[in-house]
Amino acid sequence: MDQPTAEDALRRLEPLVGEWSLEAGPPDGPPWPGNARDTIE
Repeated sequence: MDQPTAEDALRRLEPLVGEWSLEAGPPDGPPWPGNARDTIE
């Protein structure tokens, strides 16, 4: 089985890089109060 190179692995993670706004809630329910922000570099 071929192992991905570090470069390949980083390229696949590229879509996650950026600033994200988050909210949480139960499945099929309204979001819980509050919010969060996350930055992935």
